[in-house]
Amino acid sequence: MRPEGFTAFRGNFDDKQREEMKKIGMEQVRERTKTGNLLREKRAKLETLQTADKPDMKEINKVIDEIAAIQAQQMKAQAASRQKIRSLLTDEQRTLLDAQRGNRGNMRAGEGFRPGREVRIERQIVPGAERFREQRPQMRQRRANEPVTE
Repeated sequence: MRPEGFTAFRGNFDDKQREEMKKIGMEQVRERTKTGNLLREKRAKLETLQTADKPDMKEINKVIDEIAAIQAQQMKAQAASRQKIRSLLTDEQRTLLDAQRGNRGNMRAGEGFRPGREVRIERQIVPGAERFREQRPQMRQRRANEPVTE
């Protein structure tokens, strides 16, 4: 596993930065493993409570609050790791990282640019969208000229 939020960032890091980021990342992996296991246990308990013949709402609400506390703990640990790593970076590296994080927009997991999503790109200001708009007529022309294979 890699530190959350830094998996796709490609910066020019020196050896000291790489080593420190690796340490921070491993700390984060250990913490997320512990809290993740605990979270799965609580969710299983919640499922059991909710499917009981006579559900106890006090107990259900208690487990929901415990789950929320664990999720808050995970988010706080993630934010702390991110700030530790940012503190290792130069001003230029931080600027590039922040710019990259801002360019993600509202993408959900596994969702990115795919041909056929031109409508979405035209509605949003996306870096590089101009290049795709320019390529679109060429792509359509190529598809029209391709022989049909059966």
